[in-house]
Amino acid sequence: MKKNFAISFFILNIYSFVSSTNGFNSKVIRSNRNGLTRKNPLFSVGKGSSGGIGGNGGGNIVGKGSSSFGDDEDGSKKNFVFGAAFSAAFAEKTKNKAKEGLSILKIPGLNAKLTVEWYVSMLEKHPLMTKAITASVIAGAGDFLAQYIAHKIHIKRNGIESVVKPLFRHDTRRGLACMCDGLLISGPLMHLFYDFMERILPISSGGSFAAIVHVLADSVLLDSIFVATAMTMTGLLEGFSFTSEIIPQFKSDYVPALTASWTTSTALVPIEFLCFRYLPLSLRTLSMNFTSVIWDGVIYFMAHRSR
Repeated sequence: MKKNFAISFFILNIYSFVSSTNGFNSKVIRSNRNGLTRKNPLFSVGKGSSGGIGGNGGGNIVGKGSSSFGDDEDGSKKNFVFGAAFSAAFAEKTKNKAKEGLSILKIPGLNAKLTVEWYVSMLEKHPLMTKAITASVIAGAGDFLAQYIAHKIHIKRNGIESVVKPLFRHDTRRGLACMCDGLLISGPLMHLFYDFMERILPISSGGSFAAIVHVLADSVLLDSIFVATAMTMTGLLEGFSFTSEIIPQFKSDYVPALTASWTTSTALVPIEFLCFRYLPLSLRTLSMNFTSVIWDGVIYFMAHRSR
């Protein structure tokens, strides 16, 4: 709205300036016994000591002497008021049209309010599916972070930072495997586990103590399961042999990966506590998924470091 107002106001005042200084639309000027006067308020005519065009007033004014700018001031005021009114009306009309189009389209992502309303409605209508898809997207983002970190470590470790840096190439198959892990395992399991914990120990009645228990259960129990499923699920979907490759890696990397998981979860405990304590049950999976971007990055990095 401010942008439309500024543009309209600028154009109209350029028009006023050109009109008042260059004698625009001079056909409306008429003669009388004192010299030339005008009907259009955009022009100024007066008497003075130097006749002809352009007296000692300095402007392109037609008259018998020095220019008189009294009428120009009135015209500028009128034009200013008209320009402001026109700009405000134009901007308001544009704003109303945008609102009408937005209310008709109702496309998620057009603004934050519509996106939140749409997502909350999807949580109410399809809670399991919505949380699973959300976990899938977050897992993909976490793996992208893990791949980028691994790329940077590879460059630094091999001493090729000062030479031509190799371009970062995202492993699409690995990313899709991690997204499937979030879609089929992590998201649904978080939904069911949080519902179960809320039934046996409601935070609404248990307060901060119940929230702390929920956070500890999430960090200890769910992390142990998620690390195992991340290593197994992604390995299978990436084409690794279960007996000859996944099992040996699981034996050597599971404990270090779980340790890294618990370390990351410990650092995120304050945020997780706030999520469990003050957010409704329907939004806990979403909030935990967002905090898990870092956690996912660490886990998928650990799960792929020896592959």
